[in-house]
Amino acid sequence: MTTVSQQSGTSDRGTQESYAYCRDFVRKRDYEAFLTCHCYPTQFQDAFFALRAFHIELASIQESVSTSVIGRMRIQFWKDALKSFNDGSPPKHPIALALYDALRQAKLPMYHLKRIVDARDTELDVPSHMTVDSLTAHAESTSSTFLYLLLSLLSQSSSETFSHAASHVGIAQTISTLLRALPYHASKGHMVIPAEITARHGVSQEDVFRYGGDAKHIDDAVFEFATVANDHLITAREEFNKDCGGKVPEPVRPVFLSTVPAALYLERLEKCTSLLARHDLHDLELDAGHIRDGSSLCLVSKRFYTVTQDPYIRAWYFISRYGKIQAFYWALGRGRLMNGKVIDTLLSSGAHLSRYFVQCAMHHYYRTAQVPFIKTPWVRSMELAVFTHFQAAAVQQFGNIPLGKGDDDGSVVDAVIKESRFPIEQRQIKWETVREVLEKYKFIPFCHKDAMMANYPLVLAIEPRLLPYARANGFTMDHKYRNFVFRKMFEKPAISFEGRADEIVRNVKELSRLDPRMFLTRTVAAEICMEANINEQAYNALKRLDKEGFLRFELSHVVETLIKTFANTRSVASIATFNVLKELFQDFPSNDPLVRHVLILQVFVSETITSGLILSQPYYRAFGERCQQKIESIGLPPVDRHDLLEVLSSKFAPERFQGVIMYGRLILGMSSRAVDDLVREVSFRCLEIGCKGKMLKKIVELYPFVADAIRRRVMEQYRLNVDDLPPWEDENACLLYEAPLCQDFVVPRATLIERIQELSDAILSNAAPGQPHVQQQLMTQNASPPLLGNLDEDAALPAGVTVKDEEDEEEDEDDLGTVGQDSLSTMIRKDESAPARSRRRFYEFALYADGQGKLQYPADHMLVAKWIRAHYGVRSGVTAVFMLHSVINGSPVVMQPYLNYGESWSQENRVPITLKHFKLLARIGRAPPHLLFDEIEYGTEFYFSEEDYLPVEELNGTVVKSRSKKRPSRIKVKMVSEYSVKAEKSPTPTVADGLSACSASISGSNSSRRSMRNAASSISYIVPDSDDEMIADDGDDVMREVKVIAKKRKVESNLQKWIKNLTLLLKDEQRKYKEKKKLVHATAVPGTKIRVPKNEFYKNLAAALTRLRKTDKEKRLQLYGADIPDEDYSSGDEDEYQERTSRPSKRRKVDTS
Repeated sequence: MTTVSQQSGTSDRGTQESYAYCRDFVRKRDYEAFLTCHCYPTQFQDAFFALRAFHIELASIQESVSTSVIGRMRIQFWKDALKSFNDGSPPKHPIALALYDALRQAKLPMYHLKRIVDARDTELDVPSHMTVDSLTAHAESTSSTFLYLLLSLLSQSSSETFSHAASHVGIAQTISTLLRALPYHASKGHMVIPAEITARHGVSQEDVFRYGGDAKHIDDAVFEFATVANDHLITAREEFNKDCGGKVPEPVRPVFLSTVPAALYLERLEKCTSLLARHDLHDLELDAGHIRDGSSLCLVSKRFYTVTQDPYIRAWYFISRYGKIQAFYWALGRGRLMNGKVIDTLLSSGAHLSRYFVQCAMHHYYRTAQVPFIKTPWVRSMELAVFTHFQAAAVQQFGNIPLGKGDDDGSVVDAVIKESRFPIEQRQIKWETVREVLEKYKFIPFCHKDAMMANYPLVLAIEPRLLPYARANGFTMDHKYRNFVFRKMFEKPAISFEGRADEIVRNVKELSRLDPRMFLTRTVAAEICMEANINEQAYNALKRLDKEGFLRFELSHVVETLIKTFANTRSVASIATFNVLKELFQDFPSNDPLVRHVLILQVFVSETITSGLILSQPYYRAFGERCQQKIESIGLPPVDRHDLLEVLSSKFAPERFQGVIMYGRLILGMSSRAVDDLVREVSFRCLEIGCKGKMLKKIVELYPFVADAIRRRVMEQYRLNVDDLPPWEDENACLLYEAPLCQDFVVPRATLIERIQELSDAILSNAAPGQPHVQQQLMTQNASPPLLGNLDEDAALPAGVTVKDEEDEEEDEDDLGTVGQDSLSTMIRKDESAPARSRRRFYEFALYADGQGKLQYPADHMLVAKWIRAHYGVRSGVTAVFMLHSVINGSPVVMQPYLNYGESWSQENRVPITLKHFKLLARIGRAPPHLLFDEIEYGTEFYFSEEDYLPVEELNGTVVKSRSKKRPSRIKVKMVSEYSVKAEKSPTPTVADGLSACSASISGSNSSRRSMRNAASSISYIVPDSDDEMIADDGDDVMREVKVIAKKRKVESNLQKWIKNLTLLLKDEQRKYKEKKKLVHATAVPGTKIRVPKNEFYKNLAAALTRLRKTDKEKRLQLYGADIPDEDYSSGDEDEYQERTSRPSKRRKVDTS
């Protein structure tokens, strides 16, 4: 017997991954087959998954392609794959690799696989079958042949009994599968029932496509088609009864175990059909909850109509579909289906009926009062006799029903919420009244449109003792209401009264005792702390709960975390925050340095310096003394130089920071030199904080020496070279690298953890084919729609029904929430302003109204890069370093803003772009910003690095006394700086222009002397009406000669230099990519194909070069005319880069002998 027992020992890692893919593929596409595979012996399971995945892949081709041509291409792939198996070179496809290994190990016959492929190929041309015989033949070639393969896998193919049984079982499986998929195929305009059956019963295919299950006589056609499948199952059973004693032998039991799903489906279908004849009410009860509209069921046939007239069926339909709480609400809206017996059946079956529901129904029916949340006819569609019967049943249960305005139970419950802000003795609604409404009159909201559905948990927050009665009525407290409930408990009352703190503590303990999932979270605790000075009773109650150990967290930790959040938000600059933080710190002291920093910053912010006054030394001394008193009142240790440094280095330091500096001089006794050192160190820190440009500007105005210090600091510490960056092989380091200057503070880059996660996702997305996550995307694209339609989602769940899933259970454990800066009153107002019907959903995703206070940058700020550019100029060393950092961080616009509308481009007003920018980006593999390519396209000068245009003094960080002397550039002066034609702005050429251009053209690159004047500085001395006009005419002749020479000799422009050097840089990237690809393939598992992605720099530079070449060609076309060749050579012999852009033509050698 041939087995694959040595498969795990002989297969390599690539084959095992292919088997794993097939296993996952079968699990997601054919879960029933996945379950049956566990009945196979362990040594055959991998081979079974390979064969089943192959069978599923072929079966899904017809439905996953848009045209038969594409489907035939996919079929041809598998034909070629089977041929390649003979050569021992299967295609690099996970299913093909697994199938090849299974065939090789188990010695399976190849002709069975070819038969399945040929049958699927024929299916593309004939999607529908005219007769049952043609369908049976197709099933024999597909499903039955697959079972033959499984018998061969188990070495049981020699038995005729097993083969005959497999033949009939395969046909039955095919028919049952088609019946299960009938709604899907009908929606796609494809009829799977043979035409001879539909014609025999008078079924119109158009009606089936249009009406689906409501088509005329479709049930009879389905019954006959299912009978054919059932007959084949009976025949297969007879084979085993005849030769095996009525039992399937154990060796082949896994093969025929796949018959169970088909047999069970046909059995359910038979029960459904027999129900129409036998009125089996129990089975209809099971299916009633999935029927959206019972009217459609009644119109299917006369038998269905007869069954649905039963009151029990109607009552059970509403209960099973809408639940016991909302069953009456939806039932009374279907007036024609309602009668006295249905109402009695609903009551006896457990449908919930409350007095509040009866009051709303009577007000709506008799129009005595308006029910605001009901806009439909609702109960008015009922007959008066039926509605009278409903009233009689309600009176029998609840007695007299009050119908006065404001007397309904909903108004009573709503009044409890409104009066909760008053003292207990002033509340009109007493505890006993509310308890009677819930206990005796079964109050619970019944409609998802009722505002009481969202407000009902607030009643339990006010009176937690009502929770047991609410649960008895079917209410379930959703944990997502947790913060919503506790906020109302701690809400500040309209009139303060004694005992409020005791009431809060009592209610919190009672609610938590009745429902363990309802506990106070850190979020609500932080909101209460934000109102410590205005809602004292709630704050005192919170401290009592913490002192008694009732909270699930330490309140001191919450206060410490809350104060820390102000260090990075704009709200720390608010004067109103000081009193709150002061009280919190006094109650819960902390030694955390960040807490100390926030409080000291708040002290200096709260003591503002009045503008317009003459700020003398006595004024600053008084300012410092006030700050000193505040610091002592808080209980902080004395302030030192380090504290002043941290305050001035904060993004939210006071705008008039002179008071902080004078505090150090007058209060701390710092010397002038110490103050200068402090200012210098603050300015150095501000360089790395992108929004501190305004402070740097003010510091330089007050302390001019800081400008030179900044220049030296930047040039000594922040200059970057290629070797300073991480190596390109270390992708992790390149991804995490960020230049210290010009970092984006509005939308900061991801945190370290997020970057690592981003890296891991990138690695997973580039995994080899055959891994589950890659193939899952393929299956998602090729997956078929579900066989069953979606259930109706318009009707909301009743208040007492909560759908629980795994995520809810995880969130329900110990979600203590996050600490924020919102106050309790702000969040309560937000809850109240939300739509009542969707308040819970709004609560989860709403934005805060005071979001401006949580921004992580000051309101009125200036970019440091902008100040650097304005102060040092565009051609300075400091600006060049900042430009380099901004390019690496992907934000060059902070140094080089885009041109405004109507603004002309000028080289003098732009920071130069160098090749070094691109080399640094290439080192870390980041995409070059589009601004760089825009500057190149505008005509920016080409430089290798900043050393080409900066003097030595600038590079060394020393003061440049005269900016007229420039360091000579390494790049030779070109004959024509730009070839872009701007006729509307170009001046009329003069004789001097022509002569100079002509001489330059004749001298060429060998000329050692250069003209000291350019065309723009030439002066024309032509006197009007003199003989000099003849000289001008001669000059015109010279200009024409110059143009002729210019057309013959091409000139290398800035754009061409950029293109050449960037092309060489791209070639270097191609070389590195090939090395990386070669290394990855060398370390990969043999037989697997791994896709190695290109980095962002490679992809963006390749696309940008295409754009630049197109622009270059257009400009050369304007200058040289339409006869310009495609080749482009350098204009001189001394250029550093020489390159031909066209390949030399190949000549074939001819033998003349």
